[in-house]
Amino acid sequence: KRFLVTPNMGGAAALQIDLVDIFLLPLALYLLRDFRIGLRQGRTLEIPSFMKTWGLFAAVGLVTLLLGPFRKLAFLEIVRMAKLLLLMLVLANEVRRRGQIRHFVAAILASVILQSLIAIAHYSLQHPLGLGVLGEASATDIDLLSRGTLQTKEFVYRPSALVGHANFLATFLAAHLPIALALLFTNTRFWLKALSAAALVTGSVAIVLTLSRTGWAAAAVTLSGVMLLTLLHPRLRAQFQLGRVAICLGAAAVALVFSGKIYSRVFMSDEGAVDFRWELLDVAWKMGKSSPFVGHGLNSFVFQMPEFTKYGSLEAAQEKFGKTMPVVHNVYALVWAEEGGLGFIAFLVFAGSLVWACVRNLSVNDEEVHALAIGCLMAVCAFLLDWLASFTIRSDGMARVFFILLGLIGAIVGWRRRSVSRFTPHARPASENLTAMAELA
Repeated sequence: KRFLVTPNMGGAAALQIDLVDIFLLPLALYLLRDFRIGLRQGRTLEIPSFMKTWGLFAAVGLVTLLLGPFRKLAFLEIVRMAKLLLLMLVLANEVRRRGQIRHFVAAILASVILQSLIAIAHYSLQHPLGLGVLGEASATDIDLLSRGTLQTKEFVYRPSALVGHANFLATFLAAHLPIALALLFTNTRFWLKALSAAALVTGSVAIVLTLSRTGWAAAAVTLSGVMLLTLLHPRLRAQFQLGRVAICLGAAAVALVFSGKIYSRVFMSDEGAVDFRWELLDVAWKMGKSSPFVGHGLNSFVFQMPEFTKYGSLEAAQEKFGKTMPVVHNVYALVWAEEGGLGFIAFLVFAGSLVWACVRNLSVNDEEVHALAIGCLMAVCAFLLDWLASFTIRSDGMARVFFILLGLIGAIVGWRRRSVSRFTPHARPASENLTAMAELA
């Protein structure tokens, strides 16, 4: 349900009630109740540092709200940022036990399998399935995307499943396949390992079909990172050695089967798409330089950019780009243009604190949770790489995907802290420590 709609590419377009909000609001109320009761018992909310820095980044947007000129647009984006903060806060505090973490990951892997199967069905039928209400791109949008991919203007079908765009689907898969891969190196429950294997197989095929070069690069980096980091853990290194060979052979087989498409996409891509992105990067840089401290206003890039383009006016820019103005395909440049140096620094602090939390999660001794920590670190890296050539964090659906991932990372942070405090030598008598260790074993 949308109201106060302002069509806006690359930002919040409206105050919006999503289906997820119907579940999120009562969960948040229960969380507040638990917090009130927990205060009496010494329990506090789990708020990892990256959640605080995201709140700081959102607060910087308030400067734009106060200074203007596009106060409504800034307000819409701040509301969306607050909803995302609430989403990861609820998830990080609701998911506390190992079994809940498994269920969380199972839901993520099931979504990877579902999206991948739909993408494969799209490609096989060369047509969408009529699931637009669930986020499927329209036939017109798919046709425009598919005809603007190669220099020859040849039609090459690029499936987008239910995330609205082939590039978004590639990012979604590049972020979650590392989690599936990492779990294969553990002795986790058979059903969870089976889900991981299915997600890895279907997702590997689907990500190739998206023809997204950024997605391919992100997947190559993150999956290689999982293979490397699992070698640094004694138990993970000792297990699944034949599986490592099988994974490498499987990757080579997929690359061989789709070698023609990969070659065409790498060496015969439409240069206009790249030129267009460089052009908007230059526009974003000029916008940031003209207002280096607070930028031109949160969520207002498409309304402020015309005067910084070579076209000089809104009318001339719309004649070139159409009525729906494009946004720069780089999150860092977008933040720089809209919020200046103040927002850019706050965003980098958020990203840095998130990576640091993921690295600290690697200190977990538990084999299964350690593998998940590796997968989550690589998933975050996939998004950080994607933001160099995309604006996924400004898409409602993809932003929720990212913050659900952050909720999982926050849950692992809480699990790690409770595990450490549980075995602190001076926290309880030695006999109780031995009992607790026996229970964990």
